[in-house]
Amino acid sequence: MRKVLMFSAVLFLFCLTALLPASANASSLNFDKMRFYESGYNLTDYSQRVYADKFPKSAVRYINGEVNFVNYSSADESHRIILKYYKPDGALFGETDYTGVVKSIWTANWMSASLGWSAPGNWPIGQYRVEAYLDGVFIAQNYFEVYDDKAVYNQNDVVN
Repeated sequence: MRKVLMFSAVLFLFCLTALLPASANASSLNFDKMRFYESGYNLTDYSQRVYADKFPKSAVRYINGEVNFVNYSSADESHRIILKYYKPDGALFGETDYTGVVKSIWTANWMSASLGWSAPGNWPIGQYRVEAYLDGVFIAQNYFEVYDDKAVYNQNDVVN
């Protein structure tokens, strides 16, 4: 009898865990990807975003980190995303966050937060690291670069 009860309990736990999505934390959101796009103060409409990992210094204003998730929730939930931007030397450059409601009917979800200036040309040149935290738990990191596009243009002006 004891073996049957233990087997039943193990089988129940196995079936229960098979139904639950794999996740980095207890959240009903599973990380899919993180990517970047440039914008002004207001976020660019989703259909108009141009994703990149390299941005020209002379044109870039706000660099938005967008984190995409697969949603397994059966109820509407509020989640907070924090993005920490690190300078090329590794020092913290800035932190930004966004809190929003994820609807249970959405199978996929994205959250976006940005850092930057209204006027272009203020980002120092180099490679930046961005860490993403969902509800206080680290979930991912990715990199982007701000490059000196003026140096590229100046090479074209050289006459031999």
